[in-house]
Amino acid sequence: DNSGVQKLSKALANRFIHFYIDVDLDSWKSWALVNNINEKIIGFLTFKPDMLCKKPNIEDNSYPTPRMWEYISRLLGFGLYDEDIIESAVGKGVASEFLSYLEVYNQLPDVDKILKGEKVSVPKELSVLYALSSSLVIKSDKINIEHVFNYCDRMPKEFEILTIRDIVRKDESVFNAYPKKKDWLDRHGKFFEYDNE
Repeated sequence: DNSGVQKLSKALANRFIHFYIDVDLDSWKSWALVNNINEKIIGFLTFKPDMLCKKPNIEDNSYPTPRMWEYISRLLGFGLYDEDIIESAVGKGVASEFLSYLEVYNQLPDVDKILKGEKVSVPKELSVLYALSSSLVIKSDKINIEHVFNYCDRMPKEFEILTIRDIVRKDESVFNAYPKKKDWLDRHGKFFEYDNE
């Protein structure tokens, strides 16, 4: 927005290395999964990736950026779900969409039952599937990973892949603890090819 800045002279600019950086959900998500970012934020941004970062209008004081989502994650950790606080961090429209998304969590199946291997139905609504995927990723560990795989096998294929890929991003050792990992990779490995590049 050109506030508080002035253009560098060419001679001064030539003494620096210049990088142009784009915000990328996959990169941010890889970071978020190992830095304890709230699962609800990860689920929301996976569902609405354009909300990760928005260029502000000149009159905006609040707008979404990766930095503000990390800040909101800390607020949620303190139990602060207040609409005014979230709006003051990411702006009114984004806050409204995020708070609406949080209501989806009331429709989630019992994740603890899934982690214990109990039979639980698979939701059909996309927003609920995104929320469920992020919950499974955050709560998966070496003990319950087989139950997570068994449940994911019943989810729509894109959500199975999304969930397992994010588990790998969060902690590859959890994925490696799955006893049928080789069989699963034989069937689904093509979806992981670019991750290894």
